[in-house]
Amino acid sequence: MTRRALEIGMAAGAATFLIAVPWLIPALTDTFWVSVITEILIWSLFAASVNLLFGYVGLLSFGQALYFGFGMYGVALGIDHFGLSFWPAFGLGIISAMAMALVSGVFAVRLSWHYFAIITVVFSLIFYFVAMSAKSITGGDDGLSFSAPPLWKAAGWLLTDRTVQYYFIYLVCAACFAGMAFLNGFPVALKTKTSFPFGIWFANATTLYVADEGNGMTGTTVTVSQGGLLSDPLGIAIAANGDIIVAVAGSPGSIVRVDPLSGAQTTLSSGGNLQNPVGVAIVP
Repeated sequence: MTRRALEIGMAAGAATFLIAVPWLIPALTDTFWVSVITEILIWSLFAASVNLLFGYVGLLSFGQALYFGFGMYGVALGIDHFGLSFWPAFGLGIISAMAMALVSGVFAVRLSWHYFAIITVVFSLIFYFVAMSAKSITGGDDGLSFSAPPLWKAAGWLLTDRTVQYYFIYLVCAACFAGMAFLNGFPVALKTKTSFPFGIWFANATTLYVADEGNGMTGTTVTVSQGGLLSDPLGIAIAANGDIIVAVAGSPGSIVRVDPLSGAQTTLSSGGNLQNPVGVAIVP
């Protein structure tokens, strides 16, 4: 068996397994592991974008969180501030990450080695402090609270549905990986490095732009749960089965369980002695 045939076989096997996850995993073990595989898909996209930039072009960036954050804020602001439905908000997250990659790339790709790494840190820190200080827009340390709109209302596809959410993330990641594979096999970037003086700049800029957009796409898919019963969350703990337990401040306060995959929220207890709870702990 040739190496190429082996690679195709492994890819086909992995794709088949991932397609069957929502049915296969619950039949074999706890459904919690579906959420783990979903997280692996999301963060593998983030890792692939870093590999594209550093592994193929040799540009070490410490600013991936910048584009990740722009993707997340694009979606959150679109829903919470502008009242957009899911797909326009999703598009706004992608465009936000693309715009930030274009702005930072104009300056960053002119540099190399440790100078490139330093300027990516600078851009990341600038917008971190901007996000923390603009609390009326970004929510600061508390973030933004919102309820995810339906993926397709007419068909009844809701992101709170475990299967719908999984396949949405799967298809987004598959599309991004296909785009990166196409770029890796595209000969122009390699040819331009030796064809004219601006070849290296062009190749670096193209790769930076695509890699940072991969980070932005990761940001648009990573949000677990917002809004709903989480009006003023102050404390958080993780149960043994992966459930997220949140203490919600207020008078009366409440303790809310959040499903880590679907984001579904359930009130475990409220009122009584729960007056403005500021934390929560799980005792084995």
